[in-house]
Amino acid sequence: MKTRVLFYSTKGKMESYAEEIARLESVKSDKIPPAYSCDKEKIVFLGLSVAKDIPDQLRLFLNGMDKTKASNVAFFIDGKKEHAQAYIDAVKNAGANVLDNVLYVNIGMFSFGKALKPEEKTAITDWANEILRSIDSKL
Repeated sequence: MKTRVLFYSTKGKMESYAEEIARLESVKSDKIPPAYSCDKEKIVFLGLSVAKDIPDQLRLFLNGMDKTKASNVAFFIDGKKEHAQAYIDAVKNAGANVLDNVLYVNIGMFSFGKALKPEEKTAITDWANEILRSIDSKL
């Protein structure tokens, strides 16, 4: 399945989460903006550390996520749900199908390590596999 895994965060753990998902589909994860733009991806996993205001570079990317770039978008979010909604709505308004199953990870403000605990690896891979199965069943 044509899959992309992208992240926008300064926290090392968000990159580790993205890498863990990417391993499932044997793809590489990339920062936003990616080196190569999305092109008719079946699923794009977006890992975002969210704040009250969306950074301009990220806003441009999210506002461009239409059906020509991604059929489906799944979010894994570090931050408050009320802040995340603006990010999610930007992709919905652009036209991509946003999956309801958003995973909220709580990395915290003072997390400097990249290593994932076994339970964190399990949580992210179980969630991603569930997303991939749901997309596969619709094909």
